[in-house]
Amino acid sequence: MRAVSDLSTNTAPPAVGTILGAMDPSDLQRAADHVRELAGHPGWEFLEGLMNAHIDKATYQYTAGALRGIEAYAHGAGFIKGLRATIDVRAAVLATAAKVRQVEADGEV
Repeated sequence: MRAVSDLSTNTAPPAVGTILGAMDPSDLQRAADHVRELAGHPGWEFLEGLMNAHIDKATYQYTAGALRGIEAYAHGAGFIKGLRATIDVRAAVLATAAKVRQVEADGEV
């Protein structure tokens, strides 16, 4: 159901990157370790699957025209983006930590 390109490319809100970028590198690395542990937990897998099922259903309704009117359409788009952002925060934490680790390894800090 994620064939609609403008819905499938959403990432965590930009403010998340700003917050993560302002963190002390060692705190960020510890947080990333915790996020990795969380991502491997069966409970996270269940929750992520549940959110993806909601995304699939909402995307179907969104693209099938079941959302009549501009308000319903806007609500549907916001709902989908919100669910995706919840999932994408995990990737944002890990990607930011990896970038910081690379910068430190290159001696740029």
